Amino acid sequence: MRKKLIIGIWVIATIIMCIGCGLKEEETTKDMVVIELCCEDPDEDMKIIEALKKQGYYRDDIPLTYSEQAFLHAACDEFPIDGIDNYALALSIIWRETNFENIACEKEQSYGYMMINSHWAQAEIEKLGITDLMNPMDNFRVGMCILQEHISNLGFEAGVARYNGSGANARAYAVDILNKYNEYCDLLKET
Repeated sequence: MRKKLIIGIWVIATIIMCIGCGLKEEETTKDMVVIELCCEDPDEDMKIIEALKKQGYYRDDIPLTYSEQAFLHAACDEFPIDGIDNYALALSIIWRETNFENIACEKEQSYGYMMINSHWAQAEIEKLGITDLMNPMDNFRVGMCILQEHISNLGFEAGVARYNGSGANARAYAVDILNKYNEYCDLLKET
């Protein structure tokens, strides 16, 4: 039996592990692939989604699609920060920057969920080969790369402030982020 399952490109390799399943790419969109799974269990796709929700990997109380959550997890794993819950930090940044909206601020050259400034982040954009900051995966990768760099060099609070800029506004920004970070750490402990 064939079932369609929509999952993020970066998650395909980790989710498609059932023996005897066939995989066929059917259609590609901006950040998703629609695939057909040929599995013995016709409910396999829903079981995978439910298992990931039960583990806390996908959450209905996070205002991102499951695909976007998977992309964010992947970016957090790619750019780990010692002693920090990267996922909680990324959610806090997204909350503060765009309230979970994938938007562009052309005037300030800032784009996507994490409001990546294309001028100030040029080195990271080039290093990662990013071409579209409105693409959630690309946006999350650049954002986490910047956070990893700043926090590694400056420490947690100063690194978060630097993500925003400098001066009194950046310090106030860091306080907002740290408060929300603690809230997300608590929330993410609940599964």
